[in-house]
Amino acid sequence: MFREALSVPYYYLPLFLVSVGIYGIVSQRNLFKQLVSLGLIDTGVNILIISLGYIQGMEAPIYSAVTPIAKFVDPLPQALVLTAIVIGVGVLGLGATLLIKIHERYGTLELDELKFSKEHQRWQEIMDDEGDVGV
Repeated sequence: MFREALSVPYYYLPLFLVSVGIYGIVSQRNLFKQLVSLGLIDTGVNILIISLGYIQGMEAPIYSAVTPIAKFVDPLPQALVLTAIVIGVGVLGLGATLLIKIHERYGTLELDELKFSKEHQRWQEIMDDEGDVGV
């Protein structure tokens, strides 16, 4: 069954998008690039669900007098993907907002620089606290 599923060309694009997205999240050290990679994974999964719901010879479940109801595909995958798209846009929007705030505060989106900045800030607070003890 798995071999038959991979023989269908509709699954190549979603698998490619998910693979590129996972590679981007693992390999990139920039938060913006990781957010774009998350969007690629989201898009790939949505296309995969739509591809799984496709049946050759059937039509979209849009009521018309010409198409009989027996020729309609199941509308559930389409409804799930529509919901997933809305949720994905919300997650990416929230992520972009957080990235803007991080960039405003630290001036960078590179993970290595952010870790260094937080360590430097922590040491600065320790030094300030030690300086206040003698006063």
